[in-house]
Amino acid sequence: PRRGQLREAGRARERAPRLHERAARLEPPRRPPPGDPGERLREGVVFVAPPRHSVTLHDGQLTLETLERTTSPRYTITRLFDSAAKAYRDRVIGVILSGYLTDGSQGLRAVHEAGGLTIIQNPEDAEQWEMPANALKQVPEATFRLNGVDIGLTLDLMARRNAELES
Repeated sequence: PRRGQLREAGRARERAPRLHERAARLEPPRRPPPGDPGERLREGVVFVAPPRHSVTLHDGQLTLETLERTTSPRYTITRLFDSAAKAYRDRVIGVILSGYLTDGSQGLRAVHEAGGLTIIQNPEDAEQWEMPANALKQVPEATFRLNGVDIGLTLDLMARRNAELES
């Protein structure tokens, strides 16, 4: 991908093969035409932001923003969760997995307060326990606290149930 462009989650295949197997489809994002505010959300498509960029969500559009040198990359997950909670309220699912520090904890709180579902990986199950443990401190009443292997299955079941309800 070109610098500063959303890309398909090709590398995620190596890191999270189960996620890749469960995705309905993965495809590279199109380059938006001039004047297009960003990439539209599409079912079954996973986007990954390039380093030093943040993704926010507004009116169904993913907006890629370059981080200022003074902005910590750790807040990018929180910014995405905050914007998704504002845009989709109780239709958002926020997931915190293995990682360091407090990444995403405040944004997960925003998802919870908007009525969305919150899923946190059990810290004991995580390769890096710090991020899920901090998320549990911020959102002790999380909807689900699951082992990593169960998160993908739970999301898959929720998606299938939602599809049944919509048909």
